[in-house]
This record gives sequence, structure tokens and C-alpha cells, in this order.
Amino acid sequence: MPLFTHGDAKAKLLILFFLKSAEIDVTSDQVYKGLYCLNFINYFEYCNAIVELKQECYIAEVPRAFGQSCKLTIAGKEALALFGESIPLSQREAIRRYISENMSLMQQEAQLTSSMEESEQGGYSVRLTASEGKLTILDITMQVASREMAIEMRKNWPQQSCDIYNCIYSNLLQKQK
Repeated sequence: MPLFTHGDAKAKLLILFFLKSAEIDVTSDQVYKGLYCLNFINYFEYCNAIVELKQECYIAEVPRAFGQSCKLTIAGKEALALFGESIPLSQREAIRRYISENMSLMQQEAQLTSSMEESEQGGYSVRLTASEGKLTILDITMQVASREMAIEMRKNWPQQSCDIYNCIYSNLLQKQK
């Protein structure tokens, strides 16, 4: 019967297990969201654990079109192989179930991103990006007058991105008469 870990060690193992179970590129925010939704970790535990895992080279951040993704390093895989069984089976199954149920949402979050920043000239700059794998297929930066407009654009991006892409694509490939 395995001994179950507690505290910092458990938080680190949960993060490593989540990354291994996801089998896709995930962001640090997606890992936190999953473990938090499962009530396995709080924000402060997560922040401490993720920083230490990076410092100790158990995970690495990899630049992607949608931002940084987290990856297990060889050391992280070895640590999980040695100590992963100390995570209760019920928690391992809950993480696998969460990932299975949320896979399409996590992939969409990784493919459709948005950001905003206040412009020096006034207003806000909004960046909307759509990616497929490592390829950026659409990257739009727009200036808007207010913070509210920027927030609304970012909120609507996931639902409207396909129509926007199709509109731009068909209009730019249309032969002039």
C-alpha cells in the first residue's frame, strides 16, 4: 500500500500528473484551473509548486503560438514514475476524467487566444490569434477606443473566429470583376 504525499510534494506531483495525463500542450493556467476545479489545490499552493518545479527543472515552459505551454522534462517524468503512485487513485482518476471531459475546451483555448493592452495614444490594442498546431493561421491586431470594447472583442472571439476567418479568406481570394 503506497504512502500518500501531502503538502508541497503532493501539489508538485498533482501538477506533474496533470501534465502527463493531458497529452497535449497545456498552459500553466489550464493546469491550475483543472486542479482548482477538482478542489485538489489552492492558488498559493499552485504558485509555489509551479515555480519550484520550473526552478528544479521538472517542467519547462515552451513558447507556442498561443503562449507558453508547460512540458514535463525527463526529470519530471522520472519523478512521476517513482512517486506518482503516492497520489491517491481516486485523484488520479478524477484528473483523467476532468481532462477527458474538458479536452476540446482546452484545445480550443490553446488555438484561440486574445490579449489586450492600453495604447500610449489612448484606447486599447486587441490581439486575436487562431492557431492550428504550431501554425498561426490568423493574427489580427486592432485598435479600439475603450477598455469595454476590448473586453467585448476578446469575449466574442471564440464564437466568432470561424466566421471572421471565412469572411477574410473568401473576400481576399475573390477575383475582381
